[in-house]
Amino acid sequence: MRATLIGISLAAAVFAAQGAVAQSADMATPDVLERVYACRAISDDAARLACFDAAATALQAAETAGEFAAVDRAQVQSVERDSFGFRIPSLAALVPRFGGGEELPDVELTVERVVQRANGYHAFVMTNGQVWVQVSPERARNVSPGDTATIRRAMAGSFLMTSSGGRGAHRVRREQ
Repeated sequence: MRATLIGISLAAAVFAAQGAVAQSADMATPDVLERVYACRAISDDAARLACFDAAATALQAAETAGEFAAVDRAQVQSVERDSFGFRIPSLAALVPRFGGGEELPDVELTVERVVQRANGYHAFVMTNGQVWVQVSPERARNVSPGDTATIRRAMAGSFLMTSSGGRGAHRVRREQ
């Protein structure tokens, strides 16, 4: 019995280590970029320049072919804002140096229009194209076109929307 428990524990440790290795491999610097970095170690000026030229050419070819993409912090933050409210992998989690994998706590959007649907729920269409819908049918007199709406994360994966146009909050979900 004791040998079985030790065997199970050892197997679990091996699987955990394999998972950690796989995760760190996913976050490793791409080979096409590593080749650029490797050129710095060459001491001969002509050889280093030739290495950089070849590596830069390969890097540009990979980017053009869609095999490699470079993004900056502003682009990561923009994608995080645009995808706020959807349950998709966080770009900041994929690029931990930029966001540390932390989720955005809230976004501020401008209301373009408020649409009352036949079922009594209101849809809030934002100027950036996002559509947020009430989770329960209730009056939405405190939200008007032109208002700044703050949508923040709430408990259990839900979202609350408050508007600069009035008091009260609406529990909402992202539709589009």
